[in-house]
Amino acid sequence: MKADTRNATVADRQVLLKQLDGLYRFAQIVTQDTTRAARLVEATYRYVMSLPADSRPPFDDRAALLRVMKQIHEGDLDPASGSEETPLLVTEKSGAGDLNRKLAMQYVERAIPTVLATLYDSDRVVLLLRLVDNLPNEQVARVLGSTEDEAAEALHRARLEVTEELMGGATSAERQLLETSLPEEWLELVLRRVAESEYAALPPTLRLSVSAATQEAGERVRPKETASGAKRSRAAVLLWVGGALMALFIVAAGVFAYYQMKKRPVETDLITLVAGRSDDIEPEFRTDSPEQAEYFLRDRFDWRITVPGIEGAALTGVGIAELPGGAQVPVCIYEDSLANEVVALFAFNYAFLDRNRAALKLAPDVLHQIEDERHFDLHDLGEEKVLVWRNRDDIFIAVTSGDADALKGRISFPY
Repeated sequence: MKADTRNATVADRQVLLKQLDGLYRFAQIVTQDTTRAARLVEATYRYVMSLPADSRPPFDDRAALLRVMKQIHEGDLDPASGSEETPLLVTEKSGAGDLNRKLAMQYVERAIPTVLATLYDSDRVVLLLRLVDNLPNEQVARVLGSTEDEAAEALHRARLEVTEELMGGATSAERQLLETSLPEEWLELVLRRVAESEYAALPPTLRLSVSAATQEAGERVRPKETASGAKRSRAAVLLWVGGALMALFIVAAGVFAYYQMKKRPVETDLITLVAGRSDDIEPEFRTDSPEQAEYFLRDRFDWRITVPGIEGAALTGVGIAELPGGAQVPVCIYEDSLANEVVALFAFNYAFLDRNRAALKLAPDVLHQIEDERHFDLHDLGEEKVLVWRNRDDIFIAVTSGDADALKGRISFPY
């Protein structure tokens, strides 16, 4: 029988499509798998639209549509023909469904931190080095002071220990779920998530303090001159010292004249720099979606960043700011309907500041103020007001001409 779909108006189809979320949720319940659920939804829509107009269930009757879906899933209806003969979908279970896998992984993620804490240090170390840091057995053996074979045996032993601890603390139903639904690489996946969530991230100020410490240590190290070398060099020093003093005098005079001719020194203060550039930024990528802006930043800068939200302001896009030394930084641009202005939000991180420390400076007192995550440091530069804060390793500098105190109360992060 040829399907008669011409009588279904655009309005009818829109009513039918409004049921899509509910039908997909029901399909996941009965299939326990997102892929099979999507096929079941498509099959249901095909079947309903294949029926003559006078035989279709009302498009706004969700119960009737769910009944059709259930019959298709159980093999009582064939959506390809509109008949009640041959089932289209194979309904027997073929491995663990998405929902079961999700539940099994959630159980393991809750239990694994406690299990790790009870392991011997050597077992915990080999698991993290091998499965989280992806170090080969050769390098793991070097860390442990063992052979490659011993490192491989230690990994095998640690895997067994983790599995036994998990199963020992599970109920019979939970054990059945774990045995049938965990993916093969479950331990690697869970350990990486635990490493990201449970172990503290690098303190934002540590990178800069370590960099400063290594620089100071390097400056203190000087090669020791031998006594014989000192005797040989003393005469040479006396010969050229007079000429060197004269050359130094000439160079100093030139440098003094050069700086006298310069109208002002090169600006390096980051807050002053971004305030002066905030009016010149145009969107390079236009979007009102923070998620799309984050994808753009990831592709453009290889940088995972959470784009903040501003209550009453709409994101319009992301621009690129050129700073001294050739550095480029992203700028999120917002249309603020409450203040009737454009807010430019410059984004940095501690790694960027470290790489560009010769050309760009963020004052030590500012770094101290933002040690507390999401604490706002306010700077009044006259026409421009500047807010500085951080979220994890990301540092944000917002430039506004309006009420900065009110603005900071409207800034939020999705997570």
